Amino acid sequence: MLGDEHDPNAVLRADARALDASYQALVTTVKPLQRTLFGMVDETVASLLRIASASRHYGRNLVADLDEVGPLDVQTRVAVARGSETLRRSLNAIGDALNGIRDASYTRSFSLFDQAERRLEESFNAVSNAQLAIRDLMLLDQTMAGFAASLHVTVTDYDTVRTMNDQHRIRGPSTAASTAKSTITRI
Repeated sequence: MLGDEHDPNAVLRADARALDASYQALVTTVKPLQRTLFGMVDETVASLLRIASASRHYGRNLVADLDEVGPLDVQTRVAVARGSETLRRSLNAIGDALNGIRDASYTRSFSLFDQAERRLEESFNAVSNAQLAIRDLMLLDQTMAGFAASLHVTVTDYDTVRTMNDQHRIRGPSTAASTAKSTITRI
């Protein structure tokens, strides 16, 4: 979507194949673990499979939607790049947690992708493939945040945090407070 690779379609197709292979390996590995000793469904394994299935689905949709995305304006590209970098760091935090490091934190990138989606909504009368791709990224972020929480990794929102006196404050990298233009509402 950002157009940084030489042949993004080939890279995306290779990533989709790797995603499918990883998903199939996971399903094959956990299949014997789906039932407890007494024949009951193991909810932890079932939850993991639901997260993996949703992630695979959203990832494949992202590949299909990105195939037809045209160039984006500069501000939308910046918002997508910031969201993608935040998502990448958060996915690394999940990887750290899987390797035993529990002090990692997952930062939601939803609000950054939402900024990009709102810019696209202003530009197009109909839903574009770029908007669909951004929604896929938002759904991946939501799914991965759920996975992080199941690993007992701290999950924080990029832009808002509830405080003791029911107020909200801007949160994120130091430059985010000045550049974030998302609407903050009371929960």
